[in-house]
Amino acid sequence: MSSFTIAHDIPGRMRIRYGKNKFSRVQGEVLKKDLYAWPMMEEVEVNSVTGSVLMLYDKAQKGLLLNKLKDLDIQYLQNADTSSIVVHSQSPEAIAMNREYMNRFFKIIGKRYFIKWFLPMGLGNAITIYKSIHFIKEGLASLFQCKINVPLLDATSIGVSLIQKNYTIAGNIMMLLIRTDLLEDYTRMKTKLE
Repeated sequence: MSSFTIAHDIPGRMRIRYGKNKFSRVQGEVLKKDLYAWPMMEEVEVNSVTGSVLMLYDKAQKGLLLNKLKDLDIQYLQNADTSSIVVHSQSPEAIAMNREYMNRFFKIIGKRYFIKWFLPMGLGNAITIYKSIHFIKEGLASLFQCKINVPLLDATSIGVSLIQKNYTIAGNIMMLLIRTDLLEDYTRMKTKLE
């Protein structure tokens, strides 16, 4: 028998972990197929990287599920027939979305370092001040609504850097904030595709 730990357990949903590198991606697909054959199983997701299995099951049959898991020896996966297993790759939409967000990500970094390295200091500082207007407006709007929130803190850090004439720091803060927004947007879009 292979030992596993229960990483997460609420009625009808359980994640178990066998450990890293306990099975390959193809072997994980075999395991997923075999677990789907169990009568209490509603949905199964297998992650070969972490060696975990997420199961949605009929909560009335939790005892049976635990007994079957205790009796399951995943060593059988070493000799399992994997010839009929097709591992699904990313959809064309996901590939296109990844490419688009990578381009946008590198464009943000490229613009920042182009301004920093290749433009005259006065022009670079003027661009930094111009770009800061958006953040400062959002911060002032929060301040007028008597809210202490993230846009106010962002505007404060950028504003203080500009007042101290630390244009490089203000530019770096804005670049990090823009990258963070991009990553949040990417995560939302990726969730919608899955």
